[in-house]
Amino acid sequence: MSRTLKLVVGLCVLGAALFFFWPQHDRSVSNRTSEVSAEPQGRLQKSVNSNELAEQSTEIPQSNRHAAGGLKAEKQRRSIRLKEQLEKLHHLEGDELLSFAEGLKSSDHSLFSNYLAAKRKVAELEADGLGVVHPSVKSAMENRDELKAELETEVADLSNDLQDQIHHLDSEIGGNP
Repeated sequence: MSRTLKLVVGLCVLGAALFFFWPQHDRSVSNRTSEVSAEPQGRLQKSVNSNELAEQSTEIPQSNRHAAGGLKAEKQRRSIRLKEQLEKLHHLEGDELLSFAEGLKSSDHSLFSNYLAAKRKVAELEADGLGVVHPSVKSAMENRDELKAELETEVADLSNDLQDQIHHLDSEIGGNP
């Protein structure tokens, strides 16, 4: 019984959500239908209210303004998001920084996983009792350090790219969108 009740309540909530969150413009279109009447000779005549024509003629420029405003707002949101990412990039350190930067990149993510594998290899060799002067440990540490240096270079490049994107978006927002 409670399962059925949950299903009914869920369907009611879903119906209410669809009604309240359905785009308002769809409802207003259905309210603007034209009237069609038949003339005595059997021809159909469409009566159009002059107010409707005035509304329709002003809708196009307003929609263009809304689209331009929406584009500008989207650029502002993107600029804010990029600034937050850049700020976080500057505040993180160590492996957290490298991991965060790797997540921001859209290209190959294998460098960070290779770095983590190299770190594990060093830890495994040290756990096996080999000292830091052992040739295998030295080699693994050099590999790890090289990968870390590559990652740090990528972080610096990513930071510069974010700054360039922010500058470009801010100039579009302030100047020509």
